[in-house]
Amino acid sequence: MDRTLWCLNAGFDWANEAAKETGDTVTDDQQAVINAGALPASLAGRSSGFVAGGRRGANYQINRVVLGIQADRQWANLTDNQTVSTSVATFNQFMTNGQQDLESFGTARDRLGFTPVEPVLLYVTGRLAYGQVKLSGAITNPACFGFCGTTSTTNAQRGWTVGGGLEYAFAPSWSAKVEYLYYDLGTLSQQILDPRSANAFIAQSVEFKGNIVRAGVNYRFFGDDSDY
Repeated sequence: MDRTLWCLNAGFDWANEAAKETGDTVTDDQQAVINAGALPASLAGRSSGFVAGGRRGANYQINRVVLGIQADRQWANLTDNQTVSTSVATFNQFMTNGQQDLESFGTARDRLGFTPVEPVLLYVTGRLAYGQVKLSGAITNPACFGFCGTTSTTNAQRGWTVGGGLEYAFAPSWSAKVEYLYYDLGTLSQQILDPRSANAFIAQSVEFKGNIVRAGVNYRFFGDDSDY
């Protein structure tokens, strides 16, 4: 039986991917600064936050098997900001800042489910993921000696997601769910340029991949109330 559904959900998002830094490949001067420990090779690697949004989809149930498609759009505030202060012999004291943000998140997924007992549905899901991401970086020192610069990059990224969940029908046309998703939106890269030298830059990049656990409430209309 065909079933169209709406869902509201909220949850928690976390990731363990740090913003990585590498030096200027033209002169190698900035890589030497990183190798000496005056600049961190990575930072801002413990991002976390919340997601909330809505989902729309459709299911088709054949006995205990449920086939479905669904799309969702989420507000997100997954973020981490870290500033590292270093002082190494022969180098000035550097202040290095990195911040990564996942500002919005959405998916378009297929779903395959099974009802071991009524009214419980177990399912796996996956396919397209997308999101608005941002990476910011700044490097300063008291005299702006050796290197200093700042930049920020925002981009719409596309990738993939896979996960699974459990849904429980607690009333006619109503159900509650808990769901886990792993997502990978690819890598966002940028260059922190020193405006005093065209050849001086620090390359910064972060992989936007992480985990979402969320709970939601579904309302279904059309079809038999006993179906998912």
